[in-house]
Amino acid sequence: MSHTSTQFRSKKFFLLFLVIFFSYQFKNYSQTLEERITDIISKMSLQEKILQLHKEGAMNTADNTRLNIPGFVMSDGPHGVRNGLATSFPVGIGLAATWDTSLVHRVGIAMGQEFRGKGIQQML
Repeated sequence: MSHTSTQFRSKKFFLLFLVIFFSYQFKNYSQTLEERITDIISKMSLQEKILQLHKEGAMNTADNTRLNIPGFVMSDGPHGVRNGLATSFPVGIGLAATWDTSLVHRVGIAMGQEFRGKGIQQML
């Protein structure tokens, strides 16, 4: 994978992360979502951006208290939540072998619900 491709994917992840977890905090509805994201990113220092993407503890990132941006919690995958009681879903290659896109979609929704129910925002 090229450096440019990796950099693009990192920026895309960063933007998606900000949209999902922080858009509800910013009540300026005169701005479009893209404008709100750009505004938030423009207010962040390089150090804050790095800390937002870099782990702080075993499976979490740091909060940005200056801009009121909470960190996020991660869990290992690839077949579901890996802490406590949880469903063990088939791994990706097993799901792909079924050629059943509807099944894969339902599994994705179920995994997302289970992660969310445990307060986890990112599956690794």
